[in-house]
Amino acid sequence: SIACFGSRRRIDDVAWLRAHSPLPLIADEDVRTVQDIPALAQAYDGINIKIMKAGGLQEALRMIHVARAHGLKIMLGCMVESSLGITAAAHLSPLVDWADLDGNLLIKNDPYRGATIAQGRLILPHAHGLGVVAAV
Repeated sequence: SIACFGSRRRIDDVAWLRAHSPLPLIADEDVRTVQDIPALAQAYDGINIKIMKAGGLQEALRMIHVARAHGLKIMLGCMVESSLGITAAAHLSPLVDWADLDGNLLIKNDPYRGATIAQGRLILPHAHGLGVVAAV
């Protein structure tokens, strides 16, 4: 997004931009919880859900369902976080249009091993629970 959400004028400005842009507009900082989505649906083509910002997997899953009900595309994003958070988010990736889950690659001392990326695809681990194990 181009600024923080919060006003009717802001939504109108983004809606104008959407009408004139050949590229899809995805709400990022404007969306934190499911309550934000209905107002954003008139101005954006999609939303970016970050599990850590949303407050967990349950809220993220609710956000996915509400966004789909409003005809929005969904990107699953992340912050700089360990493989634990990335792997948790990766479990929701089959439900979204795009996944940008590489925040763990920015950490030198990641204490976990979980989802990996091979040829541009997320590979979920095959262990119990989230499949995350302690790094050795």
